[in-house]
Amino acid sequence: MLPVAFLVYTLLNRAKEGAAAIYDQIGRFFNWAQMPSSSTGVFFGFDKCTRSALEYTIDVLRANWARGWITDDYNTRSAIFREIASEVSSQTGADPAGIFKWCNWCKVAAQGDSDIYGYFAGGDFTAWDSIKKTVSETVSAKAEALRETVEYGIDYETKAGSAISGLIPVIGILGACYLVKKILD
Repeated sequence: MLPVAFLVYTLLNRAKEGAAAIYDQIGRFFNWAQMPSSSTGVFFGFDKCTRSALEYTIDVLRANWARGWITDDYNTRSAIFREIASEVSSQTGADPAGIFKWCNWCKVAAQGDSDIYGYFAGGDFTAWDSIKKTVSETVSAKAEALRETVEYGIDYETKAGSAISGLIPVIGILGACYLVKKILD
């Protein structure tokens, strides 16, 4: 039991909250493409668009949620993002073009991930939320890979697979009948 408790303790101590956690979520959403994953590096090579500048931008976007930057209206969104990029640039020295691009990435990620959307809209994203999301994404990916491997093995690799795949609908129907019987009893 001690190793599990130590693992949970370690994860909680390393887990980030708020903008830092959302930055990590956006990183996973885009598979870390062109994003600095540590304190070094810059976003797409834009001058001073470091992780800390991008996290600060997340805070500014959240503070400006009520302005409606999540809109699909390009002109409205661009005007808001240009103002935000100018503000962030004046505070951090980051290239406004890079911050503008980052704002658009945040919008895409928010539309594709309900946790990111909820954070920008004013919700919380705690260290515990970050751990749960990371673990569930990892488990889901591994389960999907396992399902694909088994499906491939059954469908393409063995003659027994042909017999098994023919039985799967029958087994499913029998299982459903069993559940109905248990419910009715």
